Amino acid sequence: LVCRNKFYQIFLSYGVASGAGLGLILLPSTSVIGQYFNQRLPFASGIAFTGASVGGLSIPPLMNYLLNGNVGYANGMKIIAALLGVLSFVGIALMRPYPARSNAKPTLRTKTGTETTRSMNVAAYAQDVEYVFVVVALFCISLSIVYPLFYLQLDATQHHVSNNVAFNTLTIMNAAAILGRIVPNFLSQRFGLVNTIMFNTLACAAIILAMLSITSSAAAPFLAVAVIYGFFSGAVLSQMTPLLAAQARTVHEIGSRTGVGFLFIGIAMLVGPPIMGALLTKEYHWWRATVYSVVLMVAGAGALAVARRWRVRRLGTPYV
Repeated sequence: LVCRNKFYQIFLSYGVASGAGLGLILLPSTSVIGQYFNQRLPFASGIAFTGASVGGLSIPPLMNYLLNGNVGYANGMKIIAALLGVLSFVGIALMRPYPARSNAKPTLRTKTGTETTRSMNVAAYAQDVEYVFVVVALFCISLSIVYPLFYLQLDATQHHVSNNVAFNTLTIMNAAAILGRIVPNFLSQRFGLVNTIMFNTLACAAIILAMLSITSSAAAPFLAVAVIYGFFSGAVLSQMTPLLAAQARTVHEIGSRTGVGFLFIGIAMLVGPPIMGALLTKEYHWWRATVYSVVLMVAGAGALAVARRWRVRRLGTPYV
């Protein structure tokens, strides 16, 4: 509300302040789940991440109604800020660390099954081959997974789809992501976390590749992409946190390993959309951004396969 047509004001408020605040809220709220769950952590995280889908499903239409209605921009933004502030306060007030784990001494389980105490060393994570490949995989995936989230609406507009359908594709993706963040995470308990996220990543790559085949102005293909991609991309995004948490050797490493991983994920999601826009150019060369996204997703799935191999080599068992 205090911005006055100055870029630096918008950058500092929406970019720096909001981004830092969201990061400070996201990491503790997702990491604390790992203190309560072990084998069912992906399913629990998936349920928690449905809140993001519900927010993406409800907040944009509400903002559109308020800002373009009789309420006006200023009052509409005040209402949204108050609503989000109350919801955030309730969420923060409900979070509690698991006392038995948060107060325990850091321990490391060795190959012989014994446990020894040690202090955390974030620099040592770079020597953990399995963890490094997981971070590389999530970095590659994050560089590309937001492609339809940012450009499906533009693609629909370029194909002369009605503005109403084009605008609602993002809302439809968020709605489909609700199931995507529950069902695949539940199935990961049976098929393995890495196996399911690899499958979901390759499914996302196939859907992005299929977008090139859309040539008509019919709404059905774009609605189908929104539903299917929303489902599988929602699964991938919700599985990143439990996958990073699974790299922790002790419960005390969950927050730090997740935080380091999300540092690279955040960088990837920051630079990914501008790279895609540069590849599209003003002439809208859709195949360039498509190939870029598909190659990175396949590379991410390959890095996950390597991480899974190292897991088997280290412990003799895959992810559970």
